[in-house]
Amino acid sequence: MTLPKKNRREISVDSVDFHWTIGGRIDHRRGTATVQHASGSGAKLIIDPIGVLRPNDVAASIRFAITNAWQPASSGPDFWIGFDEECAPQDQFVLLKESDEPYWKIAHGRTT
Repeated sequence: MTLPKKNRREISVDSVDFHWTIGGRIDHRRGTATVQHASGSGAKLIIDPIGVLRPNDVAASIRFAITNAWQPASSGPDFWIGFDEECAPQDQFVLLKESDEPYWKIAHGRTT
């Protein structure tokens, strides 16, 4: 299913076009961002952020996900990652599963 056009943004990463959005109907009730190949098909990337997610962070998230086996042009399950804006660039991302607690809980050791 294609991302809704309302509040959808466009980004090109390494000459590949993507659409992304923050929140809305596809938010998983967690404050996540969703990225999808611009064709409207393929597995979605779900970014569970701590802090503000800027376009350059979305680009870095896409590169991290692709490096870690996300295949944006192939169908498959959603690919989840966590992002923390306060960490050093090499530590900003972590692989997650949809069933994981929201990333802010994991990163800060909270259980409620």
